[in-house]
Amino acid sequence: MFRVFCVDSGLYHYENLSKDPLHLQKMKFEMPDDKFEEAMQSFIGHILEQDASEGDDPTTEELQSLKEFLIVFIDFTRDSSVMLPGTTRLLKNELQSLFYSYSHRKFGIFLEVPEMRFVMARVLNPEYIGTLISKNPTLNENEDLYRKCAEIILEKVDSHNGENEQQPEA
Repeated sequence: MFRVFCVDSGLYHYENLSKDPLHLQKMKFEMPDDKFEEAMQSFIGHILEQDASEGDDPTTEELQSLKEFLIVFIDFTRDSSVMLPGTTRLLKNELQSLFYSYSHRKFGIFLEVPEMRFVMARVLNPEYIGTLISKNPTLNENEDLYRKCAEIILEKVDSHNGENEQQPEA
């Protein structure tokens, strides 16, 4: 999603750009730090604009938190000292651990992070997952399975969001 945004918005230019989304996903994607910072700011504004309801403007702190999370999520190789909330462990190490040695316990820990729930809700919503599946032949072969998996994960995210909304304020 970030890569396509950068290309579509003119923030990143590939030589010999193919219009095939699979080709775009496989292309090497490198940006100098200053360009990456600019792209992240624009991207965050873009995704929040898509989700914003009237009078629901995010705070500067929320924007910074989402930006730090997305930097780690999008590019593990970027230098980051962002900690997994409530721990003394680096977010990038914990995210990599979740992806490459999954456990329900780790997934539960990540559901505690509002930014993770936000990202998952965006990339696993029926419209986006449908687009992703339709553009990937491997996913397309098992479309029903991938849609069901996305639906189950979204149920967990929604359930967790509901739990957090019901907690009394201290």
